[in-house]
Amino acid sequence: RRGRPRLAALLLDYEPCAAEQVPLLTSMGEDQRALVKAIESGDTDLAYLAVFHLWRKCSFGEFVKLVDEHPQARDLFLAYCRRTDPELLKSYLFSVGATVRAADAISKEAWKYNQNKYLEGTVVGPQEVNYQARLLDQAKELYAKSKDHTLHKETCEA
Repeated sequence: RRGRPRLAALLLDYEPCAAEQVPLLTSMGEDQRALVKAIESGDTDLAYLAVFHLWRKCSFGEFVKLVDEHPQARDLFLAYCRRTDPELLKSYLFSVGATVRAADAISKEAWKYNQNKYLEGTVVGPQEVNYQARLLDQAKELYAKSKDHTLHKETCEA
């Protein structure tokens, strides 16, 4: 840590255990190398560690650019967003220009919003229905931007 960070990072290439390499690389500021090593290791937990280190450290734009360069990291991040944070998923998809995928995420969120209430036969109030309608309108507008998805747009209108 005293003046030879590049040498230390180069020596880490000879460390056979990725679980040892990745945390040290992130602590040394070698974030991209840490991400690559984590992905190459095939260890999902290690890859998540590198991805979320970048998430905490970088601005959203920088993060999107870095993660989008690595398909495995991008897929892990999208899987996390689908499970935990639909708003973050939409933001990410908008930022990479994937409007159809964003529309898919919005329409899925709309259909799932009151799913349990519908299945249980519970009465759904007007606020919940209005929220669903707004989500479907958003999805419809996004599908309308793509000429290949007119059926999706018409489904959201129904």
